[in-house]
Amino acid sequence: MNENEMGYRGSKSPWLSFERRGVKEQRVDGSWCKEPMHLRCTLMGFERNNQIKIPSKQLKKQYYTTLNRTSLNNKLNPWFITGFTDAEGCFSFAIKPDAKSKLKWRTSPLFVIKLHIKDIAILELIKNTLMVGKIRTNGKNSVQYVVESIKEIQIIVDHFNNYPLVTEKASDYLIFKQCFEIIKQREHLTERGLLFLIGLKSSLN
Repeated sequence: MNENEMGYRGSKSPWLSFERRGVKEQRVDGSWCKEPMHLRCTLMGFERNNQIKIPSKQLKKQYYTTLNRTSLNNKLNPWFITGFTDAEGCFSFAIKPDAKSKLKWRTSPLFVIKLHIKDIAILELIKNTLMVGKIRTNGKNSVQYVVESIKEIQIIVDHFNNYPLVTEKASDYLIFKQCFEIIKQREHLTERGLLFLIGLKSSLN
């Protein structure tokens, strides 16, 4: 086919040129020329009128959290919970005044993971996987997952016995576990046991 039979197909150029102020979308009919060897590009009719949109400007500007709430019915891999605790978890226990107690003090073990409120979904997944604990607000932009009852702490201890921590936080866990055993055996109700707990608490980070 010669060019007269092809009709008007726009300008022809061995190389496509692009305008700096907006690249035009152009369909191209390409063919090889033997001498010199190069690709001849012929613009196809008036299909040059549509501008190519800049990809980044086509994206919807939305902000996403770490998880989609539709996935909250899923269960996390237990090793994920261990790894997440290595990074963000805290093992501790509280000693508070209690007029009803024989020693006037009450002790309670605490397992806590605190995050920015935008990441509350991951805390909900951890809670749903372990089936214990509560999620509480902690200031304006912070939330925390807390496990504190003796019965529920046993679930936490069982988890980390089966899926051990690998960072320095493992040392905190071992002290925490020792405190938990003292409380579980009710040795904290004696003066000696309470003083021993206070000493162990001071060793926790």
